[in-house]
Amino acid sequence: MVYQTTSLAALRFLFETFEQAIGLGALLALFGSVDLFSIELAAALFLLVVLLRLPNVITEFRRIRSQRLQVAEGVLQVNYGDQSIRSLPLADVHALLYKTYRGQVSELKLYADQQTLKLRHVEQMNRLFEEIQPFIPYRKKVRWWQFL
Repeated sequence: MVYQTTSLAALRFLFETFEQAIGLGALLALFGSVDLFSIELAAALFLLVVLLRLPNVITEFRRIRSQRLQVAEGVLQVNYGDQSIRSLPLADVHALLYKTYRGQVSELKLYADQQTLKLRHVEQMNRLFEEIQPFIPYRKKVRWWQFL
């Protein structure tokens, strides 16, 4: 079966990035207001960080919009549009961490010897979880406040 990202996944990513930028801006404004450094320097630092992060944000936004997952014959394939395909044999995965929200799986992180794969904002995440879990010997549910 082919799994896709949710229709709002890219917007959620942009909102999370916007939240981080607001937090950075507030922190720099606070530093400027207590004369730790000047307001002009704070604004310049903020613009520098935003401009340095912008290419990565655009790339990630496009990747999220074009991501497709498929489990076939014990291999998880992640397609990013027509450009790149990442394959992860599920027999090589030795641990699976997952989070739930309102009784539904919301995030997965697969650990193999050579790579790690984090999956978020995927439609039918429970079904994907149930499809890959028989291949993985160690599964653990993490708490809502823990980072994956």
